Amino acid sequence: MLSLQFRLLTCAVLMAMLVLPVYAHEPLRDYELLRAQMITREQSQAVGGSIKLSPLEQKANAVITQAKQVEWDRYPQLPSLHFFDAKPLIQKSPLFDMLVRMPKGGALHVHSDSNVPLEWVIANATYDDALYMCGEFGLGIQLKFFDTEPGSEECPTSWQSVAALRRSAGNSSFDTQLLGELTLYGTGEPYPTLDAVWAKFNHILVAAAGLVFYEPFHYIYLKHHFELMKADGVQHVELRQVFQKGIGNTYAANGTEFSPQHTVNHIVQAAAEVGVSVQIIYCMVRTILPEEVGAGLRAAEEMMQDYPGVVVGFDLVGQEDIGNPLSAYINQLLNATTPFFFHAGETDRAWGASDVNLFDALLLNASRVGHGYGLARHPELKKQVLQRNTCIEVCPISNQVLKLVGDLRDHPLVSFVSEGLPLTVSPDDGGVWGASGVTYDWFQFFVASGNQTGLPMLKQLALNSLTLSALSDAEKEKHVVRWEKSWGLYVAWLAQQ
Repeated sequence: MLSLQFRLLTCAVLMAMLVLPVYAHEPLRDYELLRAQMITREQSQAVGGSIKLSPLEQKANAVITQAKQVEWDRYPQLPSLHFFDAKPLIQKSPLFDMLVRMPKGGALHVHSDSNVPLEWVIANATYDDALYMCGEFGLGIQLKFFDTEPGSEECPTSWQSVAALRRSAGNSSFDTQLLGELTLYGTGEPYPTLDAVWAKFNHILVAAAGLVFYEPFHYIYLKHHFELMKADGVQHVELRQVFQKGIGNTYAANGTEFSPQHTVNHIVQAAAEVGVSVQIIYCMVRTILPEEVGAGLRAAEEMMQDYPGVVVGFDLVGQEDIGNPLSAYINQLLNATTPFFFHAGETDRAWGASDVNLFDALLLNASRVGHGYGLARHPELKKQVLQRNTCIEVCPISNQVLKLVGDLRDHPLVSFVSEGLPLTVSPDDGGVWGASGVTYDWFQFFVASGNQTGLPMLKQLALNSLTLSALSDAEKEKHVVRWEKSWGLYVAWLAQQ
C-alpha cells in the first residue's frame, strides 16, 4: 500500500505537469499583447490612422492593398528605380490604374508653366512660321515668336526660323532634338550632380517660357493642363506663378507684353471652362534684391485685393542651395500681410542656409511648406508642424529627379507618414520629367510609404489636399462634399475589382 507521503508527492507532480505549461506560456502571450498594442498605437498616429472605414471601404481596401502587395513583392521595387526607368513599369501596373481613377481632391504644389507633356507642346506650338530659335542644341536655346523676321535683339548670334531648321533637319529629327532641350528625360540618372540637373532644369524653364507664354497659345496650354488634372481626379489646383521682370507675362508676336492681370484672367477663365477650381500663389525668384521682394509683396497684396479668393499668397522659388535664404528678405517679409506658402528645406545639405529656411518658414507662419525635405533632420520643427497643422507639400518624384534622394523608400515621406504630419502629394513640375498629372507621384508615394499603408492613408491625403488648401472654410466644405460623392462612387467600383 502506497504511503500517504508518496501519494501526496505524486499528486504534486501531476499538478505541476498540468500547471507549468500554463505559466510557461503567459510571458509569450504578454509579449505578443504588448507588441500588438505598440504596433496599433503607432499605426493610429500615422497619416490616416484615425480614419474609420465603412464595410464597403474595407472591401475596397482589401482590393487596393492586394494590388499594392504585388508591387511590394516586385523586385526591384519601383520606388527604388529612377523615375525614368520606373515610368513604363508603373504604367503597366494594375495599382496605377486604380490610383488614376481615385478622386484626389486638390493639387497644391503645381508650377503653372511646367506640367503639360512637352511632346504635346512641341506638336501644338512649334509648327508656326512665326517661331524663331536662338542658340544651338546642346549649348542652350531660346524660343520666341516674331511677326517679322527679327534682328539680333535678345540673341547674341542671330534668330533662326524654326520652320527652316525643321525642314533642314527633318521633322522627326528636329523634334527629337527639341524634346531633349525641353525635358530632363533620360535613362538611369543622366545628371552627375544636383547642381548639374538644376542647371538643365533652369535652362528648360527659360526656353519653354517663349512657347508657354505666347499669347495665342497660353490659354490653350492652360486649358489642356486643367483637362489633364481633371482627368486625373483633381478638382482643385493651386498654381505657383512667377511675376517678375516680364516673367509670367504673356506676349504677342509684335512684341506687346501683357500685364500680370492678363495672365491671371487666362488662368481663371481656362479653369472655369474645364470645370476645376484654381487659386494662384504670386511668386518671385529667390535671387533678387530685398527691395525687389518688397515691391513684389506690395504687388501681390494689390492683386489679392483685385482677385479675392483667387490670388491667395506669396512664395519665393528657384534652387534653394544657390538662392538667397528667407532670412535675406526678413525685413520685407515681416512687414507683409500676404499669406506665405514658402518653398523650404528642398535640400540635402543639413544645416545649410536652405535647410534653415524651414525655421524661417515656420516663424513667418507659412500656411504650407513646399517640399520640406530637410524636415526629417529637425525634431523640434516637426513638433511645431504638428502643433500648427502646417501642411508639408511632398513632391516625391521631383525630389528624386532633382537628385535629393535616389531610392524613394529612403525619402523622409516614410517617417512623415508614420509620425502623422499634415501632408499632401503634388507633382511640382511634372511635365519636365514626363510625370504630368498627379498619379505618378501618388503611386510612388503609396508604394514607398510601406506595406502597412492602405486606403485610410490615401483617403486622408485626399482630404488634406482640400482642408489644407487656401480655400475659404465655406469653399472647403463645398469641395469636401463634392469629393465625398466621387469617393463613394470610386470605393463602390474598387470593391468590385
